[in-house]
Amino acid sequence: MDEERFSTILNTLYFQRKKDGIKNDFGKTLIFGGSLPYPNAPLIAASSSLLSGNGFTALGVPEKIYPIVASRAEEAIIYELSLAPEDLVYTKENLTRIFSSYPSILFGNGIKDDENNLLLLKEILSSYHGNLILDATGLTLYGKLTEEERKNHACSFLLLTPHLGEARRLFSLTQGSRDPKDYEEIAKGFAKKYNVHILLKSVSSLYITPEGKSFESSYEPTPSLGRAGSGDGLAGYIAGLFAYATKLFAPDEIVLFADQFLHSLAHFAETKQGAGSLDIRSVESYFVPFLLSYRKESVC
Repeated sequence: MDEERFSTILNTLYFQRKKDGIKNDFGKTLIFGGSLPYPNAPLIAASSSLLSGNGFTALGVPEKIYPIVASRAEEAIIYELSLAPEDLVYTKENLTRIFSSYPSILFGNGIKDDENNLLLLKEILSSYHGNLILDATGLTLYGKLTEEERKNHACSFLLLTPHLGEARRLFSLTQGSRDPKDYEEIAKGFAKKYNVHILLKSVSSLYITPEGKSFESSYEPTPSLGRAGSGDGLAGYIAGLFAYATKLFAPDEIVLFADQFLHSLAHFAETKQGAGSLDIRSVESYFVPFLLSYRKESVC
């Protein structure tokens, strides 16, 4: 995405909002994630989602980490996540009601790789008609689906966000290349076959559409994002934007903008602090000054 278009989208999303807007105008994002080993993954995603400018973000987490997440989550609604036979919090009726409230869902950050979560993913894919982003363990669970289950998803927009290790597993590859371009052709075939969009994440990114289009990132490398949690942050930010930005921009532009935004923010933070001491949360602490550096003079 060229710098002029990036600046236009940023100013539209953050500085040209309706003065009489209410939270429902900016949509809701639901994040399913978390487990005992990884209770912070959905929290990082939720924090980034809230930076997107959406109306609010909700979290669906396992009962065992509910107290941890509920005590740390800011401005978020917390659901208990369970499909266990003895504790059917998420019945089909409940899921249908919940799905209707959220234009975007993020699934997989820190979630456990087990049969209950695979059942939940199947239910989401077969019943949810909004924008779905699959990340982290969500991609592992997606890899366990049958071809028919993948092909027959109900989502209006389905985005997979694998780093290259996850992409190799998803595409059943053995090569160890760190260049997303080496995965382009197989990713195009996969995206077309299953009607999914794919954001291949590495030092640079490559975005693939079901129509066979590919877009390379143009931002500078940001070593501060080469740390645990960065993928959760990017996925959360994308999910937050998909709660409302589709009213203003095409989905492909939203993905490209989100990817460029986070890396540009990281680069901005690195110029102020250096890369070695930064992680995703400290990168995001530069959010407001970064926005203001793009604010157009004509905008009041």
